[in-house]
Amino acid sequence: MSTAEPGTQPVTFRGAFTVELRARREQMGLLQREFAVKAHVSLSSVKQYEAGKKRPDRKFAIWCDEFYGCPGTIERLYDGMIAESYPSWFGPRVLLEEKAACVHEWEMRGIPGLLQTRSYASAVIRACRPYDAHEALELDVIARIERQSILAREDPPKGAASDVSATAGTSDSSGCAPRIIIMSSS
Repeated sequence: MSTAEPGTQPVTFRGAFTVELRARREQMGLLQREFAVKAHVSLSSVKQYEAGKKRPDRKFAIWCDEFYGCPGTIERLYDGMIAESYPSWFGPRVLLEEKAACVHEWEMRGIPGLLQTRSYASAVIRACRPYDAHEALELDVIARIERQSILAREDPPKGAASDVSATAGTSDSSGCAPRIIIMSSS
């Protein structure tokens, strides 16, 4: 759909997503504010989505596919954008987490990513990569914290429970490592 010059195509899913979103809107002759009204989002959000500064939710991507009549196109770019924020071995897991009714995770040395606070995630990521640029580290912190959106969705995994020792980051009296279990109540 993009009308960019050859050789200037975006090389990331985030770039492709933003270019496609803007190109589809412009093809329909809509201003950003007109599109925002139709999409039931703020003008500020549309501007940030198109600039790649804010990630919309999956519902927005699906709505765009329906609105523009391009079944699955925007949602596939959305999936790629989500997955590319993580190491290649972890990206598919994040996509599965979004749909999961049950997540069972065991951590031997720390608090699982789904339960980390922003400051804890930042400290862990910075400790593991002390020479990386601040901006790159911050993007990884944001990606880790955004995973927690599965806990706030309409049908979140039920029955979240964590070992008290996970909060303290130490093993419990039995010597077991911190752990978290999120499971469906059904």
